[in-house]
Amino acid sequence: MPSGKFILLRAKKFRECDLIIDALSNDGEKVTLKAMNALKSKRRFAGGLLEPLNFVELHFTESKVGNLIVQEGKVLYGFPRLREDYNKLEVAFRIIKMIQKGSQEGFDQQELFDLLGNTLKQLEITESPQLLRLQFELKYLFYLGFLAPNGDTSEFVSKKVSEHQSIKLTDDEFQYLSKISAQHLKQIELI
Repeated sequence: MPSGKFILLRAKKFRECDLIIDALSNDGEKVTLKAMNALKSKRRFAGGLLEPLNFVELHFTESKVGNLIVQEGKVLYGFPRLREDYNKLEVAFRIIKMIQKGSQEGFDQQELFDLLGNTLKQLEITESPQLLRLQFELKYLFYLGFLAPNGDTSEFVSKKVSEHQSIKLTDDEFQYLSKISAQHLKQIELI
């Protein structure tokens, strides 16, 4: 039975007790999977397995029409500290919403998976979630080809997300860069 590792982006109810899952595979491809009877089966999908923000390993089969059907899985990492802080959780959901809208099926972008995973790990421990959010947005826009690094944004794009707290900004600089990011994201309809 085929399997893969994914960060879950969204779970949407389908019919009475099924779920449609949007996930980002570990090679950066957006994948849609179906979990039949997920809302009834406590054995196969126990412990919040199919909740967004989980890093999971899923075993699936392919239907005759090409749908991927989840049979079982396990949570590899659930980012538990995000769920303890509302502000961090809000940033995490904003980030996965952008990934969900901007990633594509059939198109591998390994750097997006790495960016998402590393950002979520850093978000658990950071004392500056809004600075990390801004760095994620600028790097994400750069990876998608919508932002060319310039004097204002190059430090954000070139540094690892684990180094986000070393970026020093005044409140005015933060507001200016947030505005640039928001304008680009609205223009390409990612927020």
